Amino acid sequence: EPVGDALATPMRGAATLDITAKGPLDAIEAEVRATGRELEVQGRRFGATELTATAAGLPEAPRGRVRATSALAGLGLDVGGDYALEGQALRLTNLAVASGTNRVGGAVTVALDTLLATGRLEGKLPDLKALSELAGLPLRGDASFTVALDGKGGRQAATLTAAADGLRAEGEDGPLLAARRLTVNAEVADALGTPTGKARVEMRDGAVAGTELTSLTASADGGLAKAGFQAAATGAGAKLDLAGTFARDGTLNRIRLERLQATAAGESVRLTSPAVVELGDRHYRVNGLTLASGSARLSADAALTGNQITGDVRVDRLPLELARLFDPTLRLDGVVNANATLSGTPAAPRAEVTLRADNVRAAQLTQQGVGGLDVAATARWRDARLAVDGTVTARGGAGRLALDAGLPLRLDPETMVIGVPDGGRLDGAVTGNIQLARFNDLLATTGDRMRGVLDLDVRIAGTVADPQLGGAVTLAGGRYENRASGAVISDIAARITGTGDVFTIQSFSGRTPNGGTITASGVIRPKPGEARAVDVRLRAANARLLQTDIVTATLDADLSMAGSFQRVTIAGPVRVLRAEVRVPDRMPPNVVDLEVVEVGGGRLGSTGPAPARADARNTGRSAPGAPRPGRKPGSPPPAPATAEKGAAEEAGLVLALDIGVDAQNQIFVRGRGLEAEFGGQLQVTGTAAQPIVTGRLSMLKGTLDLLARTFEFRRGVIEFDGNPTIDPRLDFLAEATANQVTAQVQVSGTAKQPKLELTSPQGLPQDEVLARVLFGKPVSQLGAAEAVQLAQSAATLAGYGGGTGILDKVRTTLGVDRLGFTQGENGKGGAVEAGRYVSDRVYVGVEQGVGGSAQSRAKVEVDITDNIQLEAGVGANADTRVGLKFEWDY
Repeated sequence: EPVGDALATPMRGAATLDITAKGPLDAIEAEVRATGRELEVQGRRFGATELTATAAGLPEAPRGRVRATSALAGLGLDVGGDYALEGQALRLTNLAVASGTNRVGGAVTVALDTLLATGRLEGKLPDLKALSELAGLPLRGDASFTVALDGKGGRQAATLTAAADGLRAEGEDGPLLAARRLTVNAEVADALGTPTGKARVEMRDGAVAGTELTSLTASADGGLAKAGFQAAATGAGAKLDLAGTFARDGTLNRIRLERLQATAAGESVRLTSPAVVELGDRHYRVNGLTLASGSARLSADAALTGNQITGDVRVDRLPLELARLFDPTLRLDGVVNANATLSGTPAAPRAEVTLRADNVRAAQLTQQGVGGLDVAATARWRDARLAVDGTVTARGGAGRLALDAGLPLRLDPETMVIGVPDGGRLDGAVTGNIQLARFNDLLATTGDRMRGVLDLDVRIAGTVADPQLGGAVTLAGGRYENRASGAVISDIAARITGTGDVFTIQSFSGRTPNGGTITASGVIRPKPGEARAVDVRLRAANARLLQTDIVTATLDADLSMAGSFQRVTIAGPVRVLRAEVRVPDRMPPNVVDLEVVEVGGGRLGSTGPAPARADARNTGRSAPGAPRPGRKPGSPPPAPATAEKGAAEEAGLVLALDIGVDAQNQIFVRGRGLEAEFGGQLQVTGTAAQPIVTGRLSMLKGTLDLLARTFEFRRGVIEFDGNPTIDPRLDFLAEATANQVTAQVQVSGTAKQPKLELTSPQGLPQDEVLARVLFGKPVSQLGAAEAVQLAQSAATLAGYGGGTGILDKVRTTLGVDRLGFTQGENGKGGAVEAGRYVSDRVYVGVEQGVGGSAQSRAKVEVDITDNIQLEAGVGANADTRVGLKFEWDY
């Protein structure tokens, strides 16, 4: 370490040096041997190292060999060569550097009086990965090079030829350089005097600093005093063509751009005339820079010379859609015009900026019907402070906001870096109003609607490190509707005020259609790290917050929302005052799989063939569940996709739940013959993304009209067991007595997979129970019409459980499209009909009478139009009928 300190080079480890000399003074032979252990030089570990050097013919004509071995970063490194001094010529032969399979070798002769070198070095580097530690960054690929040196004519010349395949150099944030093929050719003349030369680099299928390129060609021709350069690159939808000159005048470097043409994402930018960039000691100048893209122009003339700042930057008709060149995800529309004037000194810079942006829109919001914005702003920078005032106006009268703000802004005279000091004072105000109805198209997919006027009077003070917000936000004439739940809250009035670190809900009130009320109060503390950032209380009194065709509910609630911005807990009681659940008369058997075709794209819907015609005309002519050919129901639709659980948590916000639901009674369920009243208590915990429901609802009283009989419920329980998937267990029992037989309907299983059974305390089978309850006699004594009616009743019973009716199974087995039964007059006789659609418009069937009207008849139905049908029938007794049927569906 002391040696390293003396050499001003960080060194660690231990070394041993042996020097041996022998022979007469005019012909001395010497050997130097040095060994090192755990050597580390400038942070690089060389491990075990050995150096050996021999010399003969000292001191007049020394000659010998030098060799060094080391274990650099765990890899073997072997360097060696022969030397001989002949007069003023130093000859280096058998030069070799080896590390694994990588080899560099050659021979060079150096004239010591002129330092001119002649010779050749060649390198074969098939394993660049092994050289990563030596290069200081991860490498990969296969490379080779040749360096030729020539000192003829008294001037040093050098030629370099290099190539690499599969080259990759990794940086901290990705590949710095990658290329399937890279070649470099360079020539230098008079390298020790006034260097001049030319160089050319070509790359194929690679990337530079993360930008993928198909090809890259760059070349330079000239010397350090003046040189020309040009570059051309192509990539995925992008091109660059650049040319210019470089000149050096003392300490001043001058770059003249002669040509600049760039294309990316379908947009092009070009240099309209040559521009000059000057760089030197406290000298920075851009002169005559004008870039054009379509009708847009960017021009700049600015300079820092000595202690003076001057400049003018202008932007004309700049379309914001050019933002795609920097970030393809930015889809903006609008036009910007701006002008900036610079003056002053680095210690006291000044600037005047005016900006106007017309019809600024984000494509995602435009598709939802949200209009554009017009922005006008002026900024003044002087005395180390930036003052901004401007307006933002929404088109279509959706609102207008005004901004007046000031903040500290400093320029470091030494580094020329602009910064905002943490202790700088802030002041500002945002005032105006927003019409909430303008956002309804944006909310269309959620089923939400709102309206009202939001007035803002927001103030900002404090410092950059500790900003303080204040003022007030007021909502008047508000209204909120949710189509999914049927919730409607009108006459919404709210006022939120801010003082420092606290925003207070001074008032919030609204009314529901039944005269109920909703109020809120509390505070929000936006300061980062605040443990109780949200502390809000929400109350509902006799509020009807659920009103759909299926469910209507009125409730009281007293809920609190408390926690940080990472986790908020919603807790408190909810009391259901009254709820009505209406069971529809007919539930859809499944979800229709609609054929979807994306215009300009591919099919997104089912892969089966599209039906030739709609199914509206089938109403009224087919037995229930009997589709036409081409319209037969397919396999059951897949389960609806559920939102990925934990989405809120992934976004950084957890909504925890601790809600108790109390419904002592007056939860009514009506429809499809059911009249029932429930009551009970539930507890909702977990999170909004994964709620956990426990508790039960018990039936207080109820009846069920089924199979022309009224069943009295003996028990009814809906049990929630707290499973992650909310699927309550069912336990219902209803009884009815007729013709000395008691029929019991039992419902068990879960809400998603209910199981319905018809039993009897007498132990009779299901068909026997049905026969005795409906007709008062056993199955063996039923007539033909009664037997068909029994089958239909069994199918109805099966349909309650979501199963397939008996007639549907028989129809499917027989392979017919229609299978139905009609009752004769006064309950006597009847007929059975069966048939198929031989085409989309023609139906052929046969009708066989039973009982007292045991006659047969063939019939044909032909659809003339969607609303007109021709019917013809021929009976066994040659009775022929022809008629027209007119039909409209409403």
